[in-house]
Formats: sequence, structure tokens, C-alpha cells
Amino acid sequence: MEQVKDLFFKKLSKYAPTKIESAIFDKLKKFSIKVQNDTVKALRIEATFEGAVSKKLIFKVEDSIRKAYGIDYVEIACTFENVVFNADIFDDIILTLEKKYNSGYSKGFFEDSHVEWREEESKFVVSLRENVSSEFLYFSSVGDFIKECAKKEYGRVVETDFVGEASAEYTSADEEKMRLETIKSLAAYEARASAPDKHEKSNSLFPMDGNGEIQIIDVEKEHVQAGRIVFDISSLNCVFGEMKSVKKVSKVKTDDEGNETTEEIIKISPSKLTTIKQIEDGKSVRFPCVVFASDGKDTKTGDATNYKLGVTDMECSVTVRFTSELPQKLKGKAIIVEGKAQYDKFEEETVVRAYAIAVVKKIPRRDTHPTPRVELHLHTNMSQTDGLCLPDKVISTAEYWNMPAIAVTDHGNAQSYPLIMSNSRKSAVKPIYGMEGYLVDDTERAVYDYKGFEERNLFDDEFVIFDLETTGLSAVNCGITEIGAVKYKNGEIIDVLETYVNPGMAIPEKITELTGITDEMVKDAPDEKTAVSQFLEFCGDRILVAHNATFDTSFIRRVAVDNGLKFTNPYIDTVALSRYINPDLSRHRLNLLAEYYKLGECVGKFGFSTRKEKSPATSKKAESSNRNTLAFKKEGKNVREIVERPFYENLSKKSSSGKAARAKNNARKTGKGAVKK
Repeated sequence: MEQVKDLFFKKLSKYAPTKIESAIFDKLKKFSIKVQNDTVKALRIEATFEGAVSKKLIFKVEDSIRKAYGIDYVEIACTFENVVFNADIFDDIILTLEKKYNSGYSKGFFEDSHVEWREEESKFVVSLRENVSSEFLYFSSVGDFIKECAKKEYGRVVETDFVGEASAEYTSADEEKMRLETIKSLAAYEARASAPDKHEKSNSLFPMDGNGEIQIIDVEKEHVQAGRIVFDISSLNCVFGEMKSVKKVSKVKTDDEGNETTEEIIKISPSKLTTIKQIEDGKSVRFPCVVFASDGKDTKTGDATNYKLGVTDMECSVTVRFTSELPQKLKGKAIIVEGKAQYDKFEEETVVRAYAIAVVKKIPRRDTHPTPRVELHLHTNMSQTDGLCLPDKVISTAEYWNMPAIAVTDHGNAQSYPLIMSNSRKSAVKPIYGMEGYLVDDTERAVYDYKGFEERNLFDDEFVIFDLETTGLSAVNCGITEIGAVKYKNGEIIDVLETYVNPGMAIPEKITELTGITDEMVKDAPDEKTAVSQFLEFCGDRILVAHNATFDTSFIRRVAVDNGLKFTNPYIDTVALSRYINPDLSRHRLNLLAEYYKLGECVGKFGFSTRKEKSPATSKKAESSNRNTLAFKKEGKNVREIVERPFYENLSKKSSSGKAARAKNNARKTGKGAVKK
């Protein structure tokens, strides 16, 4: 631990501890330093101690470091290992509570209180002084904070009982004052916690002597963390150049036969390392990383190779360049790079010119939880654009992480199964074969809101064919500009409704180009409420028919809801009908259907307009709809039979019949004769 203590003081060389402050770091096992250097300069130190350390001293150290560096805020986040619990631990937790909430619990509720630690129950029992009630302590969740703090800092799950009761007639002035102060402090803390962070947190360090973000994970094993990767720097293997600031250590090895050999090991101190994030132009650097890309080109003389490496610590990345006479195969390896950072005008970024490179070991991540987990949702690289895991590595990784089972759930395919199966034969990991399937909507229908109309005779009764023109596609944000409708019975038009509608908004230019309707044409027209009221009165309780009916009815329904109008008519969508009746057609627009049924030219964007100058289109749409529905007349005469017709029951049969029809058509065009089904 002496080594860790020295490293701590070396990192924070401006901080001059007193003897008492220095003594607490004799228990320091490991630490890491992170600095925020935005509008507020703050330093956070995560420290692990062997045994308990007084929080008063910790807070004093925080203040001393803050003054030494002239920064705004310093926090030492402590973790204590192998602590023997007693009443002093409770006092330290309360001091943490007071600092966090900027309150004074110890001078209020807990003054002259008696604290008892019950090891067998893992519980603090706090007896408050006379006439101090415990009710507010429970109300303000002090017990929850103590539990959370003890678990986070001491690794113990503890409970707290507060014992105290005030007489009904008496509430001390101190207690009332503390109660009001605590409520105020809690409110202020919650407001700060819920407020958005104006300054994005950054790990970049502002100038300090010997600072860095390398975290010591294990002192004895010499494991350090840079970015998100843990490296073993206990032994360096120099593959290029000669690295400075290293020391050579002789180590004696004994083989199986008892023969001793001495080998020389190269070591480096963690204090000599930095991270990629700390690289600055023009500065010498020395950092651990992993090579994810490597490219080499021979020099003009052909006696050496210029290498370009892409390296990362999974938090930041940088380009490394060097020239070597020996071939270097570094892709995928963990290395320490020593060199100088320079801005490259060609790359337009800072790159590192390496003087020396040493290979080290990368420590793979492990699942250290006592209860191994089971992964139930894993995508491999067989999931297009949504997975990077190699199927043949999944089982070995799960085994390394001590997982008893792992589920593979790729998108819409089972291509990873063979590799998973072959790799699981020699493993204790149980593969679970799954898949994220794609659902097809098999509930498509042509008739909507038909309850109560099942027995209505569609072909003998009257029905209404209608169409709308609108200012756009959204029923929420756009308005109606025209309504056209015809009543139909026994194959004949018996009544017509046609009206422009003032949408209450400007008509976009593109809509005018499509529909021919201008603002001038609708300025004196009835508003949406009046026009839709006329339309609903015209329709009565008749069945409605429209092409892409859900679009048109969405506008009618929106106006009806906004103005308290009743709209409960069932309606039939001729797009869905055509898809079912005409499987050989790939598209079902009105103009294409008019051509298919040989109805002549179809006028207008939607093939339907009730304007007098385009009135032939009205009859064309009506005739088209009539011919569509005639296909059902032979088999069913009411709405129930149309609704219950199995849209997907014979999907493959319809598909093949459509293909046969197209094949016949092609054969007629090419003159190659009939085509067999």
C-alpha cells in the first residue's frame, strides 16, 4: 500500500498533507482521479481503503486539495473494505448525509442520542433524546440513506431503527427548527438533482503536475485501466524501438524438472502512463491501447515499411505512425505506445509518431457477480446491421463469463445455428435457439364499423360513394377543400352532393397543382362543420364506399368529433376489395382500375371529382365500384358475406393465379403460345 500512497501524492504533487492527513493514506489500496474542466473546475477521486477512515479527516483532505489547486470542488468517493461496524460508523454516515444535503442532523435530531450496533441483526438502533420524535426521520427517509450509504461505501446491508417519542403537548424549539431546515434542505437538493446539467461532464484534466486518468485496478498483479480496457503491464515485450522510463527486473523461473532459469522482465510504472484522451499536440505521450487497424506500405528504398495503426482504449482512438525494418503484425494486440503527438496536415488531425512500441496483455472482461446471469437476447453478425458478435465466439465467451446458458435471437433468420451448435458440443454452456420474427398483418379487411349492418342487402339497398380533396395527408393538421358524393341503387346514381369546403387555412401550392382547387375557389364556401353536417345528412345511415376509405373517413371523423356530430356509418374500402378480387394487379390506383375494367379515361388525382366540368369521372368511379362489387354478387348479397370472406386463406392460390394471368398476358404479347399452370 505504500506504493499506492506514494503514487497518490505524486499525482497530486501540489497537495502537502499534514501528518494526520498523511496517515489515513497508509490504508489506501487503489484510487482513480477524474477531473471536470468546464465552467466549474471539479476533481473526483475514487479511493478504496483497507478498514475504516474518519470522514472528518476525509472532508479535511478534500478541502486541502481544493485550496492547493485553486479549484471549485473536490470529492473523495470512498469505499472501505473489511470494516468492523460500530457506533462510529453511524456517525460517519450521518456526516456524509449532512454534507450531501447541506443540513445539520447531528446537531438537531441526533444530539445527545445513543447509538447501538447489533451485529446479529445487522442493525443500528438509535435512541433519540427526550421529547424528540422519530416520526420525521422516517418521513424524510434518513433510514434509506443510511442503508444506501452503508451498502455503497462499506459493502454492508444494514437497517436502522429510530426510537423516540415526543409528548402530544410538547415539540422542542430545536426539533421544530431542525424540521423546517431539513425540509428546506431536502427541497433544495431535489431541485438541484432534477435540474438539467448545464455543463457536460468531461474527463479532460486541467493542468496539474503529473496528473492522468490511468486507474490502478490491482496493485499486486499490476493491472491498470485506460478508457474501458484493463491492461496487464507486469511484463512488456518491446517489438519496436527502445522504450524510456522502464526498468528491467530479473526473475527466476523453475520448470517441471526443477531447473531454474533467469529471465529479464521489462516493467513500467503506472505513473508513467496516460490515456489517449490526454494526448496534446506537440507533447510526448506514453499510453496503453489496442490495435484495431493496421496498414503497411514499403518505403521507396524497399528496406523498411511505413506502418499506420488505428488504436483505441474504447473511449478514444488515435492514429499511430512508425517506420520499421522488421515486419510487424500488431492488429488485435494490446500495446503501449511511446512517441510524440503531432498535427498531421494531410490527415487533418493529431497523430502519434511512435518511438517505441511494447506488447502487453489485455485482460478480458468477466462477469464477477456471484450468481451467473443468462443472456436471453443476443444478436450475432447474422442480424443485418444489428449485431457484431461472431457466432463461433459466442459460446466460448459465455463460458469464460461463467454463463450456464445463452440465447441467440437474430432478426428473421437461423443462420447462426450451425456454428452455435458445433461450438457448444465441447462446452458446458447450453445454447438456446431463438429468433426475432417478423409479423405479417393478416387482419386486413375491406368493411369497417359494420356491426348492426351484417344483414343489410348491399345491392338492393342504397349506398354512398364519396371522395374528399384535402390540403394534405394529415387529418390532424390539414383541412377539407371539397366533398363529392353520389347515392347509388340498383346500378344507378339517384342523387349527388358536391361542395367546396373552406378549410380555414391556406391551400399549399403543390395541392393546388394536384387538385386544381385554389384559395379563391373556397373562400366563400361553407366551413368544415357545415359541409360535413351536409354530407352526413346526405348519407343518413347508408353504407359508404371510398377508394382508400380510411384516409377519407379520418377527416370526416375528426370534424365530427370536434363539433359533436354523429358519424357511425359502416364503410367499404375498394382498395382492399381490389387487392382481393384482382390478385394479378400489382397496383390498385383508380386510374389503373379504370383501365383494367375498360372504363375509359379516369379524371383527377384520385380518379373521382364531382365538379360539373369533370362529372364523367363520377360515373366512372361509380361504375368501377359497381363492377368490383359485382364479383361478390354471385356469391354473397350482404355485408356479412363480404366481411367473412377469407382474405388470406387462399393467399398462395391467389398469388399463383395472379402469376398465371400475367404469364398468359406475356405469352399473348410475345406470341409464344399458352403457358401451363
